Amino acid sequence: MPPSPFPVSGEVLALLLEGRDAIAVWRRLLGPGDPSVGRQTDQRSIRALYGTNKLANAAHGADSPTSAAREIAHVFGPDAMLPKEEDEADTVEWA
Repeated sequence: MPPSPFPVSGEVLALLLEGRDAIAVWRRLLGPGDPSVGRQTDQRSIRALYGTNKLANAAHGADSPTSAAREIAHVFGPDAMLPKEEDEADTVEWA
């Protein structure tokens, strides 16, 4: 994997998730970007359980299909995504 433009403090496990509303579902599982907020509002979220602060928040998830496409190409290469149909603007399909 190429060097990351994102802060990384250790080993990385890169996942390419797919499915209807995958971005929204993953972001709900992640919880708030600040783990201390997650511990108050969403105690079972990934960041509440494993994050230590806003920078070391345990996991990342793209916030939009555009961000996802850019980040997936960076991590998995430019051919990782399948082209999507015009009427699927709110979903992303992955290879």
